[in-house]
Amino acid sequence: MSYNFYKVLHLVGIFMILIGTGAVIAAVVAGDSLKRIRKLGFITKGIGLLVAFVAGFGLLAKLGVGMSFPGWALVKIGIWMIIAAFSYFIIRKPAWSGIFWWSSLLLASVAGYLAIYKPF
Repeated sequence: MSYNFYKVLHLVGIFMILIGTGAVIAAVVAGDSLKRIRKLGFITKGIGLLVAFVAGFGLLAKLGVGMSFPGWALVKIGIWMIIAAFSYFIIRKPAWSGIFWWSSLLLASVAGYLAIYKPF
């Protein structure tokens, strides 16, 4: 498969992660009336994490990266692990939903910067 195919697939996964995170935040803030939305958010986020992970490794393979990952790729993996963990904390601390909302946007932006500029 081509580099561009993996890139589009990776972006679709990222969009799913962010939409899922937003749905979980909105459902938790709204309370028990939106349990279906919360479940849908978790499912969307989980599938998005899998798609972004697989496509990300496909992109690394297309870039010719061997078994030693560049620093920017390791930081990106860490960022997405943090965003993945947000759902766990959102359930336990709904009052912090604004922090998780804006942190997701900030961390995803940093991951995008790392992917484009590959500074290290």
